[in-house]
Amino acid sequence: MAGRTKSDVKTSKDEILRVAVEEFAKRGFAAVRVDEIARRADINKQLIYYYFGSKVGLYDAVLESMVDRSTPAWETLAESDFKGLLTAYFSGKGHRTGAKWRRLLIWEGIEYGAHPHQTIRLEQLRANAYDVQTKIVAREIEKGCLPQGVDPKILSLMMTIASIGPELLPQVTKLITGKEANDPGLREEMYATFVAMLDTMAKAKPVAVPETAQD
Repeated sequence: MAGRTKSDVKTSKDEILRVAVEEFAKRGFAAVRVDEIARRADINKQLIYYYFGSKVGLYDAVLESMVDRSTPAWETLAESDFKGLLTAYFSGKGHRTGAKWRRLLIWEGIEYGAHPHQTIRLEQLRANAYDVQTKIVAREIEKGCLPQGVDPKILSLMMTIASIGPELLPQVTKLITGKEANDPGLREEMYATFVAMLDTMAKAKPVAVPETAQD
């Protein structure tokens, strides 16, 4: 766009993305209005279409920015153990950014559930990231830190769902724990509980599966 320096463009795009992350995390794709993003970012709405092409293009850029922020953490985790993975999911560090990412996932899940079999945005890139944590679980099973009967993919899924559970069902979280979903202390307690369960599983002897009774 004529008259705009590279610095201006970067600043404008960064501000649009900052506001868009908050709006999509708060309202979901369907309810977000481009006019509101433009108003909050204090820019002309046409700039959003100029930079991102459409509301869908802006949403894709939001997901890409969140993935980009997460990538260094996944790369660091690659050689970690299960406790390191739990720390990444449930520690208070990066709580606010993590909360936005979790809410984005929740809204995406609601919209994906309403229209199953649609293409998942950045599917392969995001699947590769989740594969990192599944490999960590598999490695812990091979080392004997987790029971041999554990399915790495299922445990990986269960841990991921647990991490977004409070935001997904804040009312149930309050009913069970007496705490709000955004209470950082809640995530610390979830971490401690997972670690205690992990330690117990590591020490437990394998349970023999009874043979099927013969007729």
